[in-house]
This record gives sequence, C-alpha cells and structure tokens, in this order.
Amino acid sequence: MQSSILLGSEEVARRAQRLYDEQIRQEVEREENIGKMVIIDIETGDYAVDKMG
Repeated sequence: MQSSILLGSEEVARRAQRLYDEQIRQEVEREENIGKMVIIDIETGDYAVDKMG
C-alpha cells in the first residue's frame, strides 16, 4: 500500500523551482518555448512544455 502525503502550495512551489533550476532550465529556455508553460511532476522530475498548460 502506497501512502499519500499532501504538501502545501509553498512546498510544491519550492520543489518545482529546485527541479527547474537544477535540471530543466537548460533544456527548455529556448526561443521556440517563449510564451509557453513548463509543467513539472515534482515526484518524478518529468516535465512537459505546453502552450495551454
């Protein structure tokens, strides 16, 4: 059985920012992504870039 832990919005934001800064930024900050959103799974580190989120 997998336990589920609820995180506050500040903790979610902190984890996402850390992943972005350390692993994702260099991959997504490109001209073709200007105006798009980066959606980050804070548990796996997976991410997607999308215009609509």
